[in-house]
Amino acid sequence: MSSKLFIQGELSSIKTTEFKGEKVSKLQFLNENDNGGLEVLEVKIDLEYFNNEIKKGDKLTVPISMSQMNGKIYYKTSGKIVVSK
Repeated sequence: MSSKLFIQGELSSIKTTEFKGEKVSKLQFLNENDNGGLEVLEVKIDLEYFNNEIKKGDKLTVPISMSQMNGKIYYKTSGKIVVSK
């Protein structure tokens, strides 16, 4: 059995940083938690799936893979990002 995970939501920003000499881009979504506070959910973009037309405010469906290290969960794109109108 195979499961696919997706994140759907409005894109808050695209963050670009450098890690070990490589450019790394992440999609950022704001998520309201049960206490009414906000959390930033970041999804690392695999350049294979990046679409330069994606912009802040777009409603996206992002296929993801998840990993965990030291109690923190990391998300990465695992397929084509779909922009909804």
